[in-house]
Amino acid sequence: MARYCPSDSIYVGLEGQLTGLEHDVSGRVRIVNDCTFEVSGFTYDGQGSDVYWWGAFSTAYNDIRSEGFRIVPEQVTRSYHGETVNFTMCHGLEVDDFSVISLWSEDWAVDFGHATWS
Repeated sequence: MARYCPSDSIYVGLEGQLTGLEHDVSGRVRIVNDCTFEVSGFTYDGQGSDVYWWGAFSTAYNDIRSEGFRIVPEQVTRSYHGETVNFTMCHGLEVDDFSVISLWSEDWAVDFGHATWS
């Protein structure tokens, strides 16, 4: 059964550009509804280890590392080449629970790229 995701958040419709820090990460993040985000033009070489989408409240590396958390349950395991992809957040999480999205290696504690929305 598909998860119901309302569009009550003030962030719905807002967008942010992914910073390209590692592994050729790029794309534009858009908040689709309270528990889904879309990455358009998503590029990632797929070579990272133990990579997940994380949420945090600051783009500072130490803040993401110490206060960040996994927001999408599925690991990002393949490469993307300019694709548009929707990601559904972990049950119980909504976009109001963080203000930064990061493609994060849990093995190496590395931010491959992050976005904030405005």
